[in-house]
Amino acid sequence: MIDFNKLKQILQENNSFLLTTHVNPDADAIGSEIAMYFILKELGKKVYIINHSVMPYNLEFLDTDKVIEKYDDQKHQHIFDEVDVLVALDFNRAGRIVSMKDAFIKSRKLKICIDHHQDSESFVDYYFADVMYSATGHIIYDLIAKTRIVE
Repeated sequence: MIDFNKLKQILQENNSFLLTTHVNPDADAIGSEIAMYFILKELGKKVYIINHSVMPYNLEFLDTDKVIEKYDDQKHQHIFDEVDVLVALDFNRAGRIVSMKDAFIKSRKLKICIDHHQDSESFVDYYFADVMYSATGHIIYDLIAKTRIVE
């Protein structure tokens, strides 16, 4: 069972976030990033979305604010140490972020994972995961519905 109140607390008590998802992201991955982006922006937070893969052309319509960036080590490395929280969305194994793995793992910032997949590995400080959910987007929906983090 997911501790939505703890997740809400982390989101409210920190000021800056880096969101990322797995290589070759699907609609659940991109949709979860965008949903979390808008939740955090509504809370007045600084948010970056950086992925290993380029945005799939068929999902570009989801990124209305054009905030999702493809990872570039020289351009983005500093962000891993500047933000308060790193958020892994829709994956539970560090290798799934390919070129970003080392920067993610080496960062001493708080790391959380929001996911619905089986067989997770230990690479974050907090897991907000449940395999009974069919999608990470559903977990984010329940975060909103159960905690009223945004209205």
